[in-house]
Amino acid sequence: MGLFVLWALKLLVEIFPKIICMASNRKKSTKEVASCTGSLFDQPQELPDQERFPINRKRSDLKVGKVVEPDLQDSGEPWIVTGFSSLGYLVKFLGARSGWEKRKKIKLAFGFEPRKQLTKPRNADLPTFEEEAALLEEGFSIQNWSNLFRLIKLLESDVVEARFLDRLHAKIYVGDSFATLGSSNFSTSGLTQQPEANVRVSRFGTSIEASQYEAFKQLAQFFFYEAKPCNDVLVALLKQQLKLTRWQETLARAIAELLERPWYKKVSELQDYLGKLSLWPTQKEGINQALQTLQQHHCVLIADPTGSGKTKLISTLGLILTHWLWRKGHMFRSRIETICPKLVVQSWQHEADAIRFIPRHAFSDGAISGGSDENRERAVERLRQANVLVIDEAHRFLNPDTNRTRQIRRHRADYLILSTATPLSKKPKDLVRIVEILGVDVLPDNQLEAFNRLRKNLDNYNDQDLILLRDYLKHLIVRLTKEQINTYLDANPVAHQYCPDKNCRYPEKENEIYKTDCRPEDISKAEQILKCADNLKGLVFLQKLFKKKYRKRDQTDEQYVANRTGAAKAIAKYKIRALLRSSRAALVEHIAGTDEAARRLAFQRSKKMNTGDMIRVLKEGRDILPETDLKSDALTKYPWLADLTLYQKAVDEELKLYSEIMELAVAMSDDREKGKAEMLHQLMQANTHVLAFDSTLITLDYLQDKFLNRLNNQFICHVPRNSSSQKKVLDEFGFKSTSTDKHLALLSDSMSEGINLPRANVVLMLDMPSVLRLAEQRIGRIDRLNSPFEKVKILWPGDKSPFTLRKDLRLFKANYAARFVYGSNISIPEDLLHQEIEERDLPAEGADFMNSYRKHLREENAIDASSDAFKPVRTLFMRGSGIITPEDYDNLKKQDVRVRTKLSIAQDERGWLFVALKATDDLPPRWYLLQESVEGYRIETALEEICCFLTLKMRILEDWYTLDEWRPEWWESVQSLMNKYLISMQAHQLQHLPPLKERALKKGRQILQSITSRKDVSEEHKSVAYQLLQKMPDPLNNVAGATDPYLCAQQWVDLLRPHLHELQDKQERRNPKSNKLFSFSDIPAKNTLIPQEQIQALLDHLPNKGAEWEQVAACILAVPSGCLIDSN
Repeated sequence: MGLFVLWALKLLVEIFPKIICMASNRKKSTKEVASCTGSLFDQPQELPDQERFPINRKRSDLKVGKVVEPDLQDSGEPWIVTGFSSLGYLVKFLGARSGWEKRKKIKLAFGFEPRKQLTKPRNADLPTFEEEAALLEEGFSIQNWSNLFRLIKLLESDVVEARFLDRLHAKIYVGDSFATLGSSNFSTSGLTQQPEANVRVSRFGTSIEASQYEAFKQLAQFFFYEAKPCNDVLVALLKQQLKLTRWQETLARAIAELLERPWYKKVSELQDYLGKLSLWPTQKEGINQALQTLQQHHCVLIADPTGSGKTKLISTLGLILTHWLWRKGHMFRSRIETICPKLVVQSWQHEADAIRFIPRHAFSDGAISGGSDENRERAVERLRQANVLVIDEAHRFLNPDTNRTRQIRRHRADYLILSTATPLSKKPKDLVRIVEILGVDVLPDNQLEAFNRLRKNLDNYNDQDLILLRDYLKHLIVRLTKEQINTYLDANPVAHQYCPDKNCRYPEKENEIYKTDCRPEDISKAEQILKCADNLKGLVFLQKLFKKKYRKRDQTDEQYVANRTGAAKAIAKYKIRALLRSSRAALVEHIAGTDEAARRLAFQRSKKMNTGDMIRVLKEGRDILPETDLKSDALTKYPWLADLTLYQKAVDEELKLYSEIMELAVAMSDDREKGKAEMLHQLMQANTHVLAFDSTLITLDYLQDKFLNRLNNQFICHVPRNSSSQKKVLDEFGFKSTSTDKHLALLSDSMSEGINLPRANVVLMLDMPSVLRLAEQRIGRIDRLNSPFEKVKILWPGDKSPFTLRKDLRLFKANYAARFVYGSNISIPEDLLHQEIEERDLPAEGADFMNSYRKHLREENAIDASSDAFKPVRTLFMRGSGIITPEDYDNLKKQDVRVRTKLSIAQDERGWLFVALKATDDLPPRWYLLQESVEGYRIETALEEICCFLTLKMRILEDWYTLDEWRPEWWESVQSLMNKYLISMQAHQLQHLPPLKERALKKGRQILQSITSRKDVSEEHKSVAYQLLQKMPDPLNNVAGATDPYLCAQQWVDLLRPHLHELQDKQERRNPKSNKLFSFSDIPAKNTLIPQEQIQALLDHLPNKGAEWEQVAACILAVPSGCLIDSN
């Protein structure tokens, strides 16, 4: 019984107030009820008449402005006294009304209510800088630009008389018929948003009310005349909001906002700190572009050339990115990890120390693939915990089958930064691998399909494929070629100095070919060696045949065996040819070992370990068949792999071939090596520091011991073999060296990466680099931004046919592809290509490539125009081809920097609108272009398309307007036209989201739709999901609603990323060798359940659309012909 009474009382308490509420609402159709909730003893309160006591009420039509604004608009001499107002609201209220100039006067007195930040001593006669900033809080929108000019004229003609009274706190509004006094400031928030209460009296009401009206007016007049006139101050501030100017100045502002004015420049403490780091302008632009790319795509490829300061750029980028994440409330998602080659770990830490930024220490990429299990697991865990992951020398991770590449795929970072000066090393498939590491969500759907086709045909490519790769990368890559950087430096040399009075510049490169003399009989022996190599089976490379480990999923056993045997034969042949080119010593070492090579060729070896020795390996395995898990049927075509007798016979034949090759090599003269040594001797006579590179260490030993040691009295010859000798080379060839001796360094390619040897000015290639990366790295040791030399020399070997490789042609092709896609930094002498084609008898392949190569060189400037996303913008002020000169750009971007928006207006056959938006904490700077056509409006956001359009139009349009030429009667029609364009731009925002964010938004909607129909979730869960679904933007139907699509999509990226990682983990557990790529589209909506609390959190923090058009930095409007009609 007691429980029943308690239940009845509870029911009465909950329901009775609502019954009263419903009854009250039936009686009062025009009156508000203060509350319909509460306890049994809470009585609903009626609000007083809104006309007499104006208030603001959320989710209601009750707004103070709806009462007060008409009072002022209908008056001949309104009085406005407010504690605070904003220029944005003054423009909307006073500037939007025509006919104000016919009124007697508009009296405006304002102040600034006491605030903590304004309590310091100051001159109270006029607004301070802080108060000027407060005036701008509400913002000025380009949608009201004509109103702004109208208000300026009202102030200049004293139709509006504005005054300022320090700390004025009163709010009084007096019209001809009504006066209002209360708490509402004359601003959007005061008159429409904040809870406010006011009293309004009529001049023609009761006698008491009339006397109150007069009292209110007396108070308004008192405060007005106590205040100081400030029309000039307001006019100056208004003119800082918008400037109607010539198109060159407007375009310069747009370019500067994109290239030079990121959001962090508004953060004074961060900007002051960065100012102390002495960043070069090229580094600042690189940081700016990288930040924008990370904000949009969550990944970036930084591919500036060697010696350009990438390490400092990325370290500073990490500092800014951490600051940004903390400002966004992501303090616990800002862990940065850097993975790099062991040799440069200290360089990364040095840069972090130099900028006083303390992320985790960089760690070697060897730690994730080698060493003890405990250390490897610790390194992999660091990799997985990184929120921001930096991968230096990213070209080391292009082979999908290596352990370190597989470990990299396990990263879970929100932001990924790849760094390499050579994204393309061997073939364009390297660039495909780069895109795979960055993540396929960076590609839109139409490109994703083409990309997947390209992945299946990596070895065969044409120029059309290169165009596709260029399109994939241009939005993700930050890259300036050395030539482009030099152009920057020539324009502003003082800003690029590595020490006082030492300007930075990449030196001019002189490429030469040196001859490697060879006797006819040596050429004959070399040709015999190659014939023997043609018969090798490559048995050394067929010791194990395990299909589970190496076979591709769609490959039969027979295909697997055929591929392995073919590859083994090709590798064996290539090794012979490549080492023959290096030296006789290298070839003999490969066949019989280091000791035997030193004995047979009579030179002093430096290597401690005995390497090579194919003969030993073959003899040791002669009586053991290759290990395999294949059935005998798969080996039918290769019986010597399954029958021991036949295998022994094959080994004996292989041993005989290797022995013949060795004897031929020993019988050759040392003319080639002697010629190279003589070339080095000549170089040392003319220079103090010279570098020579070869791919094999024993060749360097051979040259040093046989030929160069006897010249030690003329120069010091270094062949670094361990860390101490490497350090000695770094010291002797570094800036701090005080040695007066001459130094020659014979280096293997282990010393070509990540180190600086700036005192050298010559690089000699003892052998031809096998891949483009090695060529760029070798040259990059001396071709650096802080080189003390104006010119450096690179010498390439002019080998005869038996000593060349088919890969030499591939090197040219790789360099061609690099130039085509993102711009190359090296030039290989074309005569080497002619020689390769003629001597290797490659008429068809060589001629086709030669034609393409020459065509490319003729069109190189046009092709390189898309090396990165910002290149089209830079061409707008490029010397010779730009529409403004570099000098004009530099001057114009500095004019009136405090002006908020610059506007240019012209007439054209059809209307169009160009808008450049500033960067904010959440959004990068953006450019929009709208064109009017017969079909409707075309919206463009691609920089390349916008720049082409602007270049065309700016060259032909002549009818541009200045403020002096502008007629007041044009304001209404032109403002209406612009606003129509702006509305259309905003409606198309969803169509221009970055692919990553668009997919996340679509997948989020699919998951919510699935939740609303699931039977295993609560009704409350479904309800919350439905509510969020109704408020979210809808990309499929292009409905954005009141929610900011960009920021809402970012929320879903953060929410769904763990689910994407879960997909990858499942695939890895199922097949560790799998190279399958996942995107947000692959997340199964029906199997993904977002917890109710996470959905509720999204619903509670949905980002509303911001005042986007308040962030306009530059605007060019073309008015259709006939729109501006003379009133005369």
